[in-house]
Amino acid sequence: MTRASWRSLRAATSPRIGAIPEMAAWIGIASLLVAACSATSMTSSQPTASAPSAAPATPTLPAGYVAIREGPAPAGKYSTTSFRPTVMFTIPSDGWRFFFQDDEDELTAGTSEIELTGGRVTNVLDPITRTIAPAPDDLVAWLGSHPGLDSGSPGPATVGGIAGQSIDVTNTGSANVDIFAYPTGNLRVAAGTTARIWVLPYDGPDLVFSGFARTTTFQQALPILQAIIDSIVIGPG
Repeated sequence: MTRASWRSLRAATSPRIGAIPEMAAWIGIASLLVAACSATSMTSSQPTASAPSAAPATPTLPAGYVAIREGPAPAGKYSTTSFRPTVMFTIPSDGWRFFFQDDEDELTAGTSEIELTGGRVTNVLDPITRTIAPAPDDLVAWLGSHPGLDSGSPGPATVGGIAGQSIDVTNTGSANVDIFAYPTGNLRVAAGTTARIWVLPYDGPDLVFSGFARTTTFQQALPILQAIIDSIVIGPG
C-alpha cells in the first residue's frame, strides 16, 4: 500500500477510540492496522556479474538516535533522515508505530489511539472552495477562523528552541475536515477529534507539529503529546 492510498483509507474509516481505564492507555485517532507493500525499483540497466550492487547508504545519525522506519517504534530516541530540517525526538513508551518513513516534508507516528505529525506546510485546503491553495502567511489565524473547526485562543509556544504559537482546534461535525495538503495526501481533523497544532516560523514553509486525540479524552492525551514535543531537537536543514 502506498502512503497516498493509506491516507485515503484513513479518511474513509472512523478512528478506533477505546475506553481509557488508566493513563497508560493512550488516547487518539491513528489505527495500527496499516499494511505496507514493498516497492520494486525500476532501473535502465542490470549490474553485471563482476559489478555487484552497492549497499544502500547508511544515514549519519546523532549519537543515541535511531532512524525512523515504517513499522513498530519502541520507546527510544528517533531522528528523521529525509525530513528537513532534521527533527530528533523521544518516544516515551512502547506501543507506537511510524506509519511511513519520513520524507522531505512530513512524518507521522502514533499508537492505536493517538497521533502526532510533523510537516512543512506549503499548501492548505481552502474550506470554501475545497481546492488546494498556498498556505497563508499567518497559519494560526487561518486555523482559528476555519469555518469547519471550533478553535481556542492561540498562545505562545517554543519547540526545539524555535518560538512560535500553538492553537487547539476541534471538529464537532460529522465529516472529516481536511486542513493541510501534501503531495502524498491531506492532513485532516477527523470528526469528534481535537488537535493541538504548533506552528513555528522557519526559513521557507512553516514547520508544523500536530497532535490528535478524541475530543472526549484529549486532555488526558495532551501531557503525552506535550512530552514528545518538549523532547524535540531541531537540527540543520
